[in-house]
Amino acid sequence: MALSRRQLIVTTALLAVGTACTAAPPATTTPAQPRPIDSADALVDWIAAHPGAASVLVDDGRGRSVAHLAAWSRPLASAAKVVHLTAYAQAVVAGRLDPDARVSVAEWERWYVPGTDGFAHRQALQMLGVGPHDTVRWDDLVAVMTAASDSAVPDLLRETLGDAALVAAATAGGWTAPDLPSFGGEGLLTPGAFTDDPPPGPADRRAAAVAALRRYAGDPVWRAAVAQRAAAIETAAQDPAAQAAPPAADPALDRLMEWFDGGPAGTVAQLAGMHRAAATDGFGAEVAAIVRGHLERPLADRLPPGVLGAGQKGGSLPGILTNAVTVRRADATVGVAVVALSGMPLPDYQQALTAGAPLLLSQQVLLDDALLTRLATAVGVR
Repeated sequence: MALSRRQLIVTTALLAVGTACTAAPPATTTPAQPRPIDSADALVDWIAAHPGAASVLVDDGRGRSVAHLAAWSRPLASAAKVVHLTAYAQAVVAGRLDPDARVSVAEWERWYVPGTDGFAHRQALQMLGVGPHDTVRWDDLVAVMTAASDSAVPDLLRETLGDAALVAAATAGGWTAPDLPSFGGEGLLTPGAFTDDPPPGPADRRAAAVAALRRYAGDPVWRAAVAQRAAAIETAAQDPAAQAAPPAADPALDRLMEWFDGGPAGTVAQLAGMHRAAATDGFGAEVAAIVRGHLERPLADRLPPGVLGAGQKGGSLPGILTNAVTVRRADATVGVAVVALSGMPLPDYQQALTAGAPLLLSQQVLLDDALLTRLATAVGVR
């Protein structure tokens, strides 16, 4: 079922999108393939047909690697939260933040913008079993930021630790001058979501998003109004008329997609550096252990023989999918794989998202030499 414009606003996991200092090449505009994008192999075929829409960096840790458009800036979506996770770990090790200190759910939810996260916050509350009058440990907040991709936690971390802490965390992983979003601020400014005002221009967008979220966090009346509008949009999205596919030419939908493609971004090389540093103690042993513990927890019960740990963090926006995976092996080798897709037609995006194809590919390409060979061929690496 294709997403209507309303559904896009409601169900998007809203986070980092778009441009940076270097523009990515245009995606190939061939029609969507009949084959469903429901597996790692199928996604490799899609990448082969749309090479401009994909950035790939794979280093299996055993002498084989594939790099395709690894230095192009693309939307990273929630995959960028590895920076916030690292900043948290550095603050804990430095004694600036107590992982056992408790934060009220009310304080956490001051930074939550309903209707912008694909219901990740609801899932986070359910995972922790908490309600509006409860408190939560910092470490549990960071756990649901990673596992459920809650987007209020990184904004709370940013406000608590400051931008300098995020920059320091990224720099420690080799990612200099990171272009990081205000997650909730991006949601508040999304055209057609909570404002009818023209969106800010590229030069003003970052500051406008931060300012908007800070005003929102301090204004309970505005927060109530946003919650009411989000509920109305969600209700409208359930109407059968809203389930219809958007027309082939939909200027409103085009503008919305352009908005997603115009925000904060990064490269697969930068993202790979963060994950490699976590897997190899590149942040320092204590910091890396905290980061690795959160990244590896979701896959801890599904490790193949010979693998000590597998960390991962992904993200999505309409037309945009990113996933990063590390594999630590018993033979002391470490593999890293990052796949970032943008400019995907919505039917293709929905298929790949539903099947978890980027996660499957970034995992399996580190375990299957034949798949790595197929991926290299798909992007023209000899």
